[in-house]
This record gives sequence, C-alpha cells and structure tokens, in this order.
Amino acid sequence: MWVRIGLVYSRLELLDETISCYKHGLEIRIDELGDGHSSAPKILHMIGVVHVSQGSSDLTSAVIHEYLALVRASNTTSNADISNALHEL
Repeated sequence: MWVRIGLVYSRLELLDETISCYKHGLEIRIDELGDGHSSAPKILHMIGVVHVSQGSSDLTSAVIHEYLALVRASNTTSNADISNALHEL
C-alpha cells in the first residue's frame, strides 16, 4: 500500500513524500517477508530513481550500494539483471 501511495506522490512530483512512502513500504516488506524477498531490491531501485531525479548523488550512491547488496544476495538475479537495473538509474 505504501509503495502505491508513493507512486501517486511521484506522479504529483512530491518527491520527498514519495521517498518517505517508499521507505515505509520497504521497512514493512522486509519485516514481513525478509530482505531476501524480490520486492526489497525493486523498492530500493525506485528510491534510487527518485534520488537521481532530485540530484542527490550521495543518497543515490548509498541506495545503489544497498540495492546491489540485496540483488547480489538473491539467487535468482543474473549479472544481466544487475546491469539492466543500473542502466535504468
């Protein structure tokens, strides 16, 4: 639910609110499903995209490193998937 609310804020270009909702949604998903669940890296990717659009390079870098750690820990992600995700940022 929080991620969907974040998407609405994103479309309204309320980026601080977007990030807040995404982070809240990420915390809930990790608590309920664990950080190995496929939705965690996806939400981190979304947070990274918002930081890029804000020009927050330090925050973007931190999110990218966290994202990559989760993606690499996943057994279902290939190097091509990692490359594509980074390209999207």
